[in-house]
Amino acid sequence: MHIYRRQGAFLPHWTADGATYSVTFRLADALPLHARQQLKRIRDETTRTIAGNPSMRERIDIARIMHRRFDDLLNAGNGSCIFNDPTLADLMLQTMSHFDGVRFSLLAWAVMPNHVHAVIRPFRDCSLPSIIHGWKSFSSHMIGRRTGNGGRVWQSEYFDHLIRGPEELHQSIEYVVSNPIVAGLVNWRWAGKKSAG
Repeated sequence: MHIYRRQGAFLPHWTADGATYSVTFRLADALPLHARQQLKRIRDETTRTIAGNPSMRERIDIARIMHRRFDDLLNAGNGSCIFNDPTLADLMLQTMSHFDGVRFSLLAWAVMPNHVHAVIRPFRDCSLPSIIHGWKSFSSHMIGRRTGNGGRVWQSEYFDHLIRGPEELHQSIEYVVSNPIVAGLVNWRWAGKKSAG
């Protein structure tokens, strides 16, 4: 498997042909300034503890720490939380599912009040960035039409993780589908996974 590194607006992204990814993207207002500053402090402190040039293992550990803290802050429910509106949550889930089986396989999903998780396997000739761009672009347009707010909906960058094996795939899927429970959402119907059969 050939793994490629692509630089996003802020984050590096690792891609590979035929790969499966765990993806998180958030609403533009989901992390207030104090939360972003807190994340930066944690990243800086974690990086400082590793002198010199961190190994790949250390970089992965830093990324995991940051991802956990990032999710904790998102689950706190900051921002407009527009997906508390069932109509908008349905719209987002329909947007994500539209090309499932055509351009990608959507293995697991969670439309949270202020962010979205997905485990996705793009099909040949469909890149992860183009899929995420399509989801965000279409949903922004539709959300703007339904709410009358033409402002920015999504944060420009997203977090993705290249899944490296069956055990990690299982863990990623379970993480996504359990996120509403972890966040304290009761009877949340916008999370699920494909059955194994």
